[in-house]
Amino acid sequence: GHIKWELEDLSFRYLEPEAYKQIASLLDEKRLDRDGYIQQIIKTLHDNLERMGMGVIEVSGRAKHIYSIWRKMQRKGIGFHEVYDVRAVRVLLPEIRDCYAALGVVHSLWKHIPREFDDYIATPKENGYRSLHTAVIGPSGKPIEVQIRTGEMDLIAERGIAAHWTYKHGSDSPNSAQSRAHAWIVDLIDSQRAAGSSLEFLENVKVDLFPDEVYLFTPKGRILSLPRN
Repeated sequence: GHIKWELEDLSFRYLEPEAYKQIASLLDEKRLDRDGYIQQIIKTLHDNLERMGMGVIEVSGRAKHIYSIWRKMQRKGIGFHEVYDVRAVRVLLPEIRDCYAALGVVHSLWKHIPREFDDYIATPKENGYRSLHTAVIGPSGKPIEVQIRTGEMDLIAERGIAAHWTYKHGSDSPNSAQSRAHAWIVDLIDSQRAAGSSLEFLENVKVDLFPDEVYLFTPKGRILSLPRN
């Protein structure tokens, strides 16, 4: 995800320099105000969730990257000031039930913006991304997006589903299929580093893509191995 965002912004800077500069300047003008505002939201949200007895893992804030702001403006035909998730806060909680309870807390603190809610927990994106997204009118009438998900969902969002089984340790040790799948990924990364060129790496991958075993993910994220065919 991080690599994708960085590549998008770098590409956008050269492909659409004027649009890039315009959005970057609008973000810079409000950077200090935005950062202070987000910290205020984080504290309010964290305090209220703790008061409800939720075991909050983390509440953090972020600025939306430039290309995604422009893309949303183009897709919806709106101006910069109508992009509601320029200011965004992310809440990480232990369990799925906590996420929905936290959503209720958010909507009790600030007015929800109609049609700005997505439940990617009940209906995940095709790439496995899961989270609750809502937008609210925060203090001083400023819109803010709130993302709510479990720590496990955040790991998948940030590092991919291959990192999923490493999130739970202790009693939930990886099974043999998980360990072999992880070892294969590690070998793939080593192969990429050792390859002299992209073509050489591709040849190595082709060999690995036709093994005797096929790995699959269950709906709960466990990795199983089945014989080929």
